[in-house]
Amino acid sequence: MVTIRSSRDEDIHRITEIYRYYVLNTTYTFEIDPPSAEEMTKRRIDVLSKHLPYLVAEQDGLVAGYASCNWFKPRAAYRFAAELSIFLHHDACGKGLGRQLLNALIEKA
Repeated sequence: MVTIRSSRDEDIHRITEIYRYYVLNTTYTFEIDPPSAEEMTKRRIDVLSKHLPYLVAEQDGLVAGYASCNWFKPRAAYRFAAELSIFLHHDACGKGLGRQLLNALIEKA
């Protein structure tokens, strides 16, 4: 069973681990060096400080993925545009978790 919920401070190490995989093994993130848990905490706080969603998909008591929403660009023409980010643990891909996170982001945004 999957639970979609707001992220918590204690999720950050698993979130960092999930993101690290994509930095090291894909070109999805456009980052070269994986950010630390401290950096991921700052990014999460930035999203939450804007009253935007930062969610996790929890499966069997473990964070299997996460998703966040952030403003796309500060220009006035983009004031209604948001950038969505969804990352799943590589073992959780192809099971519908990304779709569940996307739907939850849309509901909360």
